Amino acid sequence: MKFTQNRIILSVIIYVTLFFLFIPASLFQIEFFSSVISYARMFLWITIILLFFIGGYYKKNIGFNMLVLMFVFIMGISTVINKTSVVPFFNEIGEYVIVILFTEIIMESDGELSIECMLYYFFAITTVNTITVILFPDAMYANNRGVMTCWFLGEDNYAYGYYIIATVLAMIDNNIRKKFTAISCIVWLSTLFFVFKRGIATGIVCELCMLIICIIMGVFKKFKNKFGLTCVSITFIATYVLFIYARRMSMFQNILLRLNRDSMFSGRIVLWDKVLPYIRTHFWYGNGVLSTETFEKTFYAGLTHTHNLILQFHFWGGIIAVVLFIMIIQFVSIKTRKNRSLPVYAPCFAGLIVMAVRFIMETSDKDFFWVLLVLVLCGNTVLCKNENEKKKIKIVFRRKNHGH
Repeated sequence: MKFTQNRIILSVIIYVTLFFLFIPASLFQIEFFSSVISYARMFLWITIILLFFIGGYYKKNIGFNMLVLMFVFIMGISTVINKTSVVPFFNEIGEYVIVILFTEIIMESDGELSIECMLYYFFAITTVNTITVILFPDAMYANNRGVMTCWFLGEDNYAYGYYIIATVLAMIDNNIRKKFTAISCIVWLSTLFFVFKRGIATGIVCELCMLIICIIMGVFKKFKNKFGLTCVSITFIATYVLFIYARRMSMFQNILLRLNRDSMFSGRIVLWDKVLPYIRTHFWYGNGVLSTETFEKTFYAGLTHTHNLILQFHFWGGIIAVVLFIMIIQFVSIKTRKNRSLPVYAPCFAGLIVMAVRFIMETSDKDFFWVLLVLVLCGNTVLCKNENEKKKIKIVFRRKNHGH
């Protein structure tokens, strides 16, 4: 990749913005740093929103952006109707809206450079996190419940989301370069070490899923372009109905039992049973986005979410929000169906499926799901344009040669 002055400036902007959007949680332990970050992020949010509209980036994926806007709008309306505070709404929903806008902006500006910058950033912070796990085997600091389970990126379960996106980006880089790189090898080894060292049950299940998907797409190459993102929607809907409502969870429970984490599933079931009556009461438009304190008082101290992503969206914005979320995935599926052979698609498909499996019992790293969704939407479009331009150049070059 050739580096011009504009590309160097853009790469610096991307790295700085990534840092403020995905700040290692351990840095918030520094009181002065925490207050400075709050003001810096506020400035960053305003800048990204202005750039998105003034720069005309909103026109690039107008259908996708309208669906996201409707998705956010219904949860905002629910928050107002239920008379809950709008502050948690902006903190929760606003954060990943900014992540979506930022990812669209950089991918439309320079897709290949953006993927490379994101890879190096997430590679760096996950590597540092793995090193801290080695140096501090009993944790660096305690979480909000006083449990020693936090390292450089925060709680081990939350930190795993960073490893997923680092793995996906490394796989995309392999596809672009058409070889297995050293960074990719380190990312895979670091991820496996972290997951098994910490005994993250959902992480082990997710890594197994990632391995199976990679084998299917690698060995059976004729199926590589057959998988659409509809599979992600089906995974979300099927697991939500089977696990939350029908309680057909024996297979997953048996896996956790073998990993000595069956109690974790039992705790989720108790929480889900407490959440469901609230969903039945406000089935269509939800209960609004609650603050951490309100959620803890309503359900359990120390718990800040429902431990299932679709359940979380259903709780916040009702069945309307759930339908809109699935529509967003389906929109991206339709838009990318003709470009599934490009380097971005297969790794993002694998990452989105893995995150859908992870979200059966977690919701803490929603931002990463949106990044991958925008990455596959914009990445496929941008790289497709690049491929077409390269083909045109080759055709022109051949014609010139034939003319001589």
